[in-house]
This record gives sequence, C-alpha cells and structure tokens, in this order.
Amino acid sequence: KVKSLFMDESVVTRFKNLSVTTQNSTPFKKLDNLSLSEQKLYHEVQKSQLRLEQERIDFEYISEHLENKPLKCKSSNLDNLIRTPLC
Repeated sequence: KVKSLFMDESVVTRFKNLSVTTQNSTPFKKLDNLSLSEQKLYHEVQKSQLRLEQERIDFEYISEHLENKPLKCKSSNLDNLIRTPLC
C-alpha cells in the first residue's frame, strides 16, 4: 500500500503561493493508489492547472511534520530518511 506525504488540501492551500500555472493539457488519469480525498484534490489541481512541486515546500515544515508522522521504517533518523527511499 502506498502512503502519501504532503499530498493533501492543507499543503496545497498553505503553499499555494509556491504553485505555478501549467499549460498542461494532459487528460485526467484514474489513479487507483490515491485515497478518495487525494483523487478529489488531484482533479481540482488538474482543473485549475496548478502545480506545487514538493521540492519547493519549506524544509522546516517538512521536518516538523515528518517527526509527527509514524513511519514504519528501519530508521527514525530524519537525516537518514531523507537520503533513503521512504519505507
């Protein structure tokens, strides 16, 4: 099962100022591995032609929120987690 990080409405809303407008005419895809709320957000973002690249999200915000999320990984050290694939 896939566990998404930073793919929710609160993140898109909070960092909307970092979004860019795309001229993407890619048709909507059915993404079966997304939760219902993620699918809804995906469609809204596609319709609005916005793109928020996660690389632009503030590192402080990411580290703060990762520390509060239980991850089933071998390492709980954030530095190691960043250098290795998530679970």
